[in-house]
Amino acid sequence: MVVAVDAFNALNHVNFQNYVGTLSSPFVGRANAAEPARQLQLSVRFIF
Repeated sequence: MVVAVDAFNALNHVNFQNYVGTLSSPFVGRANAAEPARQLQLSVRFIF
């Protein structure tokens, strides 16, 4: 039996994405989305 724990974005750092590139927009250069927050994944594997 193998047990594993995986952590993604463990320090909960904000990773922005999808920056506004339209120069006439008042939001130019600002991000309008972010990657998911902290995630933990637990897995168990049985080998027969």
